[in-house]
Amino acid sequence: MKEILDEAFSLLGKDIVLCHAKDLDHDGEAGHKPAGYGVLDYDRYMSLLRKYEFKGPILLHGLTIEQVPGCLEFLRAKLASSLQRTA
Repeated sequence: MKEILDEAFSLLGKDIVLCHAKDLDHDGEAGHKPAGYGVLDYDRYMSLLRKYEFKGPILLHGLTIEQVPGCLEFLRAKLASSLQRTA
């Protein structure tokens, strides 16, 4: 996963204007799991967003109302963690 994320960001990182906070299923299928419920390496994802100086919105969508608090908490923790690693 590290290699795929690194390559994707090396190709597109400077052109990213918004990103989705979705997750990957166990088989790599994207977009059907909410952030924090799958296998995406969010530590790497957030660090690459920081590396490429992403300043746009991070979208959460397709969630049940019950999933919203957990997903927000998960993303806030990952964002805070990525800030600490770059400081």
